[in-house]
Amino acid sequence: MACDKMTKTLCGTKRGQIAVEFIFLMLIIFTLIATIVAPASSVAVDSVKEVGGTAQCKLNARMLANAIDSVNIAGDGAKQTLYLQLPPNCSLDTTAGSEEVNFEFTQAGNTNQGTVGLKTSTNAITCNNPDSAAPATIEAEITATSVTCTTTP
Repeated sequence: MACDKMTKTLCGTKRGQIAVEFIFLMLIIFTLIATIVAPASSVAVDSVKEVGGTAQCKLNARMLANAIDSVNIAGDGAKQTLYLQLPPNCSLDTTAGSEEVNFEFTQAGNTNQGTVGLKTSTNAITCNNPDSAAPATIEAEITATSVTCTTTP
């Protein structure tokens, strides 16, 4: 197909310039999109980590509470060993005579706290992840009179 004078700029002489302008325009559009999407995605990732860590911390508190109740129902001489996978910055505790296990999880400066009920009162307990960067396996040794938490390798 032959080009006439009206379409000469599109048919041959200036095709390279149009391609460069198109690439430049796409670069600007992608830069704008990246500056909008990247900060929003990092906020979303932090929120997901916080919700997931809080849920895992609460699940461990519920498992500890169930184990304490089971041992107390079984009576004297009963013993149970429970392995908890605590996320970083998660702690579980009770106060003496309390009928609940408290949990606390901190992520990116935000602290989430809650409680899980017990059927009977218990002694003071503290189980926490000493590592603020990685999950830890905690061994909880539960008897009718005490709960001992230690970090396992």
